[in-house]
Amino acid sequence: MLARVAPWLGRALGTASLLAYSPSTGGALDELKAPDGTTYSKHSDEVYYKAVGIDGNEWSTDDPQQDIQFRMWKANGGEGSLEDWLAQGMPDNLGNHINAGTADKLTTSTIETESTSKESTPKKEKLSPFKKNKTATPKSTVKEVVKVTAGSASDTPRARGSWAKELENPQPNTIYEATSIHDGQPAVYTYETDEQGRTIKVTGKLKKSAIKDQTERDKKHRSSKQSSYGGDDPNYDGGHLVGTLFQGPAEKLNLVPQLKDQNRYGEWRQMEKDWAKELDKGNAVEVEILVEYDGDNKTPSTMRATSVVNGVKQKPQDFDN
Repeated sequence: MLARVAPWLGRALGTASLLAYSPSTGGALDELKAPDGTTYSKHSDEVYYKAVGIDGNEWSTDDPQQDIQFRMWKANGGEGSLEDWLAQGMPDNLGNHINAGTADKLTTSTIETESTSKESTPKKEKLSPFKKNKTATPKSTVKEVVKVTAGSASDTPRARGSWAKELENPQPNTIYEATSIHDGQPAVYTYETDEQGRTIKVTGKLKKSAIKDQTERDKKHRSSKQSSYGGDDPNYDGGHLVGTLFQGPAEKLNLVPQLKDQNRYGEWRQMEKDWAKELDKGNAVEVEILVEYDGDNKTPSTMRATSVVNGVKQKPQDFDN
């Protein structure tokens, strides 16, 4: 791994991969940690991640995964700049070439955003009764990042759809970057699971489905398994964390048992309508949805949704479930 990286590596990359980095004016903070201790951080209103090596050297990148792969190549004897590495087909540390057509995997560490807040960050609202620390991932837990394209229903009656197996059977302690495609237009949402494979966090920039007709959209992008994801209690639906209206995947990763009234008519449904109105106005809407469970229960006890509209953080909304 990168534990063998020479001390000069961070300094060498400081010039090899330097991009224009500008301070954030706000927005949700996203952080990743590489196996060698390098941290990558970016606010939602920024384009580039700020990378800080364990020796204190800093540089910027728009693709942490690519940056880690390039540094691994350098640490294992690769010679040349980032441009040279890209021109050679992104060879890995074994001299092989990375296949861009396969699922991309990256090892990172989850870092709680509360521990990295700066004085300039607005004071966070009191989390009670949402006790986020109950299901928060330990900082030492290493999580693999897997990029997957979500599936869709078949156009042939009674035929099996192209649902993604990885999203139907989420693995423990994994981060999934799921791309959902409606009528040729992609939307990407990032999901995180806990040690039991339960979805505990979703983030992403909302995008209204390219399929305007709801009947057609549901026919193509709703799974026949949806009701089963609600569990045995008739008071619960299989509820989308990111709704189909926003091109949320139809697979299990994006669905949890959710109170039927809340999902269909309640405050959760109203929140989705409010998000849709903001998008209709041409505003940018980014969301973070946190999911909490009691013990080993598969049904969430509480969910918290926080949105950032045009860079302005809105008041978090808590939902008892």
